[in-house]
Amino acid sequence: MENFTAQEVLHFTALFYNNWIQEDFEIAFKASHLGWDYHWVKLQGKIKDGANPTQAIVSVVLNMDSLHQTMFTEYIFNKKYTQEILEQREWSIELANHMKNNIEKHKNNGKK
Repeated sequence: MENFTAQEVLHFTALFYNNWIQEDFEIAFKASHLGWDYHWVKLQGKIKDGANPTQAIVSVVLNMDSLHQTMFTEYIFNKKYTQEILEQREWSIELANHMKNNIEKHKNNGKK
């Protein structure tokens, strides 16, 4: 998938930040030269040291190199939430059409 809106990026990144599991790291970083668990271990260390899990994942992601940030975003948008993004886009089109029809209906409501 491509051409993500700012809303999609914010929505699905925030969704991931509150719903991640170990398997996400195993899949996202499968091809990493550091091993899939490099960032997982960093994340677990931050949590063990008392960090809020959401703050910990944000910190880990922001401190990744560009290669691993790319792996991370590719996973979120092209694997984990692909179906949800497609459904949201379809819903947005449906809503826009409904609003357009409703505007036209009310615009012509008083005219005969």
